Amino acid sequence: MGSFYETWERDVHHEVKCGECHIPPGAKSLFAAKINGLGQVVDDWLNRTSMKPSASVGELACMRSGCHDRGDLDNGGPSERIFLFEHASHLDLEYLGITIKCATCHSHIRGDNHFQVNTNACIVCHLGAPDHHPDYTTPGSLGSNGHSAPAARPQAFDTESTDGAAPASCQTCHIPPSEAFEYEGMLVDHAQFVEYGASCNSCHYGITATPSPIIDDQCLRCHVFGIDEWTDTEDLHHLHSMGEHKVECFECHGVIRHGTHTQQMQIEQFDCRNCHSDQHRIQRSTYLRDLTTKVANGETPEISPMFLSHVGCPACHIEPRPVSLKPGTGSTVAYAVPEACDRCHEDGFGVKMIETWQTSTHEMHKTVERILESIEFTEEELDEETVALMADARRLLKLVRLDGSWGVHNPKFTQRLIEQARAKVVEAQALIRDAEKDALR
Repeated sequence: MGSFYETWERDVHHEVKCGECHIPPGAKSLFAAKINGLGQVVDDWLNRTSMKPSASVGELACMRSGCHDRGDLDNGGPSERIFLFEHASHLDLEYLGITIKCATCHSHIRGDNHFQVNTNACIVCHLGAPDHHPDYTTPGSLGSNGHSAPAARPQAFDTESTDGAAPASCQTCHIPPSEAFEYEGMLVDHAQFVEYGASCNSCHYGITATPSPIIDDQCLRCHVFGIDEWTDTEDLHHLHSMGEHKVECFECHGVIRHGTHTQQMQIEQFDCRNCHSDQHRIQRSTYLRDLTTKVANGETPEISPMFLSHVGCPACHIEPRPVSLKPGTGSTVAYAVPEACDRCHEDGFGVKMIETWQTSTHEMHKTVERILESIEFTEEELDEETVALMADARRLLKLVRLDGSWGVHNPKFTQRLIEQARAKVVEAQALIRDAEKDALR
């Protein structure tokens, strides 16, 4: 109990005896606590004391005579200290099977204080659900969960919710600063942004980390074999929040980080895919031809031997070169070089095989292109079937050209694409000849 005792000594409740909080009022509760205490003595004597002690504080203990008064909390109105908060709108509120009591928000999670509000608990309800997560909206749109910015400083605590869930607008908890201030050499005046109707997340985008999914393994933190019979969300919430021992929200939901530090982390660890989407889609589709690929007439799919050997892109793309579109910026891109092959194959294998693949692919590609160019008729002069065949042939040739490896990513598949393009061109030529014969008749 040493660590818990030390945090209690620093807490505002350090003058309140342990039993006054952890034992609810009444003789029955006192008797049950004494019996439980004797059991703990036996467990300790037998050296089977848990390293994770469990203790709860009931609402009756908080509201006992001489402590907190429920009437004062209900009539206190919204607090405007660090966060806009109102006890009356939370106490006894039922949400997803949870009846909010004092200990729902006031917990022992923070190591430096024994029984203090951990503001991460607010995020679990207000921003933890995917449909209430602020980053699921587009930057510059109306704002968190579709709520537009207020036209003026909010005068009352926002308890309205259109779908029965915890409100998720920024103004539920935060009040825009009333005075301008300087930040990083720039004068920031929130009153201007509020007047313009700008959403909070147009500047404070990424302020909340994406909630992590709850996985079954988390049950094993407390349960020996997990939960055998699954219940719905409301039953689970009711069991864990109103049961014999309260389970902190973070045990299942984890800590959903919220604040400027989270925004900074997202900026420093941004995902390239937010802007650069499907940059290598054609290369991937060429290389990752797996066994599930459907092939007509029962033919064998063209599987890259490198893919079967589980060779990833960085194994061949090993030489950093400057990006031609951004000279002087210091940015580089990894190019594939023949020497990469020699790491696994014999010396000189890369130069020999890559030249062979690319030369044959270029020649086949040019041959089909010349056949296409030899067709002198315009699309207006040809029937729809012939035009469609020629368009398919051009599309297949374009795939080979856009892949850029000229057969190296997947020689068999690249060859098959060109053969299919040639077959379509030959078929189109046959249709043209038949049309010419019919015209002569």
